[in-house]
Amino acid sequence: MRALVVIACTFVAAGLGLAAGLVVAGGDGDADGFEDEAEILVRTSDGDTRAYSPQSAAARIESLEGMLRRRGSRVARVSVDEATVAEEPPVAVFPNEPPLRHPTEDRPYTSSELTDLARHSDDPKLRAAAIRALRRVDDASARNALQEILDDPETPPELRLLAAHVIARPPHRDHLPSELIAAFQDESDPSVRRALANGVAGLRDRGAWMKEISGLLAEETDAEARAKLFRSVTRSSRDPAARAELLAIATAPGADPKERTAALWALTKGRPDKDMIAALRPLLDSADPATRAQTLRILAQDRKMPLGTLRKGLADKDPGVRATALNQGLRQIRSYRKDKKQRGAYDAAVRTAVNLATGDPDASVRRAGVNSVWHLPTKQRNQVLAAGREDQDLAVRLSAFANSPRTVAVTATQDFVGALSSPDRSLRDYAYKQLRRLHGVREPYQSGWNAKARQEAIDEISRELAE
Repeated sequence: MRALVVIACTFVAAGLGLAAGLVVAGGDGDADGFEDEAEILVRTSDGDTRAYSPQSAAARIESLEGMLRRRGSRVARVSVDEATVAEEPPVAVFPNEPPLRHPTEDRPYTSSELTDLARHSDDPKLRAAAIRALRRVDDASARNALQEILDDPETPPELRLLAAHVIARPPHRDHLPSELIAAFQDESDPSVRRALANGVAGLRDRGAWMKEISGLLAEETDAEARAKLFRSVTRSSRDPAARAELLAIATAPGADPKERTAALWALTKGRPDKDMIAALRPLLDSADPATRAQTLRILAQDRKMPLGTLRKGLADKDPGVRATALNQGLRQIRSYRKDKKQRGAYDAAVRTAVNLATGDPDASVRRAGVNSVWHLPTKQRNQVLAAGREDQDLAVRLSAFANSPRTVAVTATQDFVGALSSPDRSLRDYAYKQLRRLHGVREPYQSGWNAKARQEAIDEISRELAE
């Protein structure tokens, strides 16, 4: 009888987000007479399960720990252009200082003492230290004191800013949603507004306040504060108020191009209604190719998308739009076949799709066509796959083999193995997944490993395939 022990391991690093679940399995040998040996099955963040020997698992854990140590010291940067929200204020606001201690009694200050110091101390440094210390005091009196400090026009500006940073952080932030929003609306100091915007944007239950947050975004002109609110709204793009504001941004004539692109991307997360479709359709004529591509991605989610919209995307001068038309729009093409009135236009669209998949000068377009080949009639599908298997671009070629019948796909095994050494990380991942699918490869391999570690894994995979 096989025993299972589940070990949950979570590794966290800035910008890394790595998680794994380990299952240690041991038991009777299998029917083929293999030696009984413990193995560790690792469930990755994308749901795959990989098998490790105890030795290789230990080496992998050591490698991960080293990677986390190297990356853990990196400070995430806030990019206003990308509308990134910093969940925490800058590190310098809250230095890693020990608890504030009473100068004569050699003990930490109590919560009530900290509250009193934050309100009334004549020593600016001690008062600032007390305000910083209140970020760890999760009670109503601390929050009341912080609000009083923020609301008092006699409070020195640097202390008001510090109080705003503290209020904008957990735990106070999530106890004061309406107060945060009201304070942000009433605040005139740009620095304080940005600190409060950070709290409003990071509210844990922001869905309950999305109408208010979307309204704030519509009126905000400060770039940094707007970026924080914008990120919050895009993360809630299925909320009706958020969708309405994102649609307004996407269709505004003077909208920032990067904001428009991000708004359109957020709107792809829900199926468009007829009003959204009508509002977005003119953007297919935008001079910005990213706008055209994202618009087409949204419109392609409509099951009644006109065939003319697909043909317009397939004929676009930008390869990114053509690839989107193949990846997204081609999903609808079968529905046009049933309409006798559109049969000629349908046949023309199929020919265009085949031509792009087999002869577009941009490899990404050809690969998009190969990966969407199952939406085409059988004859055209086989034509695209046959051409793809002869394509000079490795990614196109591998995609064509992967979409071919299994008996054909396995003939490209050595091409998939060779792609494990590709300079393209995504292609390395793709090749490994296909080797697992086609041959049940169990040797661990991570595209992010260094060249030496990858080569060692590739050698093991080659030996496994040769057995």
